[in-house]
Formats: sequence, C-alpha cells, structure tokens
Amino acid sequence: MMTAEEKDFVDTMLAKLPPVIARHHVDHFLGGLISPFTIKNADLAGKGPEVAWRVGNKVAYKTESLVNWLVRTMGVKRIQNLNSL
Repeated sequence: MMTAEEKDFVDTMLAKLPPVIARHHVDHFLGGLISPFTIKNADLAGKGPEVAWRVGNKVAYKTESLVNWLVRTMGVKRIQNLNSL
C-alpha cells in the first residue's frame, strides 16, 4: 500500500515518462535517481521491477512497474523544508 506522498510521486513521474524505458537509460529518464547497474543487480537477485522484457540483448521495463519498484525499494518522503537537508 502506498502513502499519499508516494502516490503523488508515482503520478507525477508517470505523467511525463514514456510507457517503456530501457535499462541503460533509467538514470536519464528517472533524473539520476537510480543507476542501470543497481536495477541490473536487483534483476539478477530476482528483486527487480515486475514487468521487464528482453529485446535483443537489451532489457526494457514497463514504466509503471519501474517507478513502483523504485518507490517500494527506495521509499519516498516529501521534503517540507529544504534547509533541513
């Protein structure tokens, strides 16, 4: 179950992203939040995003699955005061 903050984050991300993202471009499309190597390691451990496809020698993810995985794995919390970082 997602919190309201997490749902807002997911909705914001999905509004602007393409429906499918190649693994080697996740850092670009997700603004550097996660690296392709991190997701590859999660995939190898059987803990990566639920919906993935192999296209030739590349891996691609359904964007909704990728963003939901990111939220579940890393968590999301809205920052109220940037000075508190």
